[in-house]
Amino acid sequence: MEIIKVVTKKQLVENVSSLNEWVLHDTPKERREKDVWNPKNLHSGDLGSNANALYNFLVENGDIDTEEYDVYDLIPWGEFYHMTEFRLADTKDTWYVGDEIDTHRSAMENVKDLLEDIGLEGFSQDFVKKHINLRRLNNFVYQNISDNVYDEPDAYAETSEMTPSFRQKQYLEFYEIKIKKLQGMLKDESDPEKIDKLMSDIQATEKKIENIYENPEGEEVDEDKIDEIIERLYNLAKNDPLDYLREFGGLSEKGMLEFLVNQDMIDMDSLVRDVVDTDGYGHTLNTYDGSENEIMFGDTLYYILNNQ
Repeated sequence: MEIIKVVTKKQLVENVSSLNEWVLHDTPKERREKDVWNPKNLHSGDLGSNANALYNFLVENGDIDTEEYDVYDLIPWGEFYHMTEFRLADTKDTWYVGDEIDTHRSAMENVKDLLEDIGLEGFSQDFVKKHINLRRLNNFVYQNISDNVYDEPDAYAETSEMTPSFRQKQYLEFYEIKIKKLQGMLKDESDPEKIDKLMSDIQATEKKIENIYENPEGEEVDEDKIDEIIERLYNLAKNDPLDYLREFGGLSEKGMLEFLVNQDMIDMDSLVRDVVDTDGYGHTLNTYDGSENEIMFGDTLYYILNNQ
């Protein structure tokens, strides 16, 4: 399945002086006379190696007749990112050629250019989400929750996180006094039955205090529990931070992706590498038919992209 839904054609370099640097300096006849592309004089990935790799491929594939064409009939016509574009003399047949390093760099830059042209709309949302920088996203979610809770704590607090009402506070004061009194009586008591009765009364009063704190009826948030509120909400949100953006940010799927990009929460390098690895060089670079071909020349693997 293709990840890229929309593909824009990357045009060749249009600067004529740069494009024709090779073409103007040496004609096929001059290169042939100098034998500049003799395999003995070449280095991996250089212009001559690209030409020989393409020539060998065309011969093996039966696309050219060795009696009619030699390697010097392949004219370097320009650059396609880091690859060389060749044209066959007296024809309009063209190919892009590069070794693994140059082809990979070209594919990466092509996808980056695509992103600049169409943004992330040309990619499936599920694919883009695989490359979210979760650390940055979760940091944003935590800070957003923290700001909201401090600005309006009562809107996020649960009942147990509120303060007791005035009436409950009076009861708390009464119960605390009662417990102190019962504890004082307990120290001076020696009768086992009365000791048991005093202990039971203390426990019952402590239970009443606990019940008030668990079910406060006040309208203010306990300031000591604000951090607990933040942690509680964050622990819920971090399980699905994108859902948090949808629900609390009111963002559509498109708006969410735009937000993530604008906030630098998409690992673009990871995304670009994934596109290249998934789609391959052919689909990424070859706008003619999406094909790619490989051939070894010397100890180096070269990629041939037909751009006829």
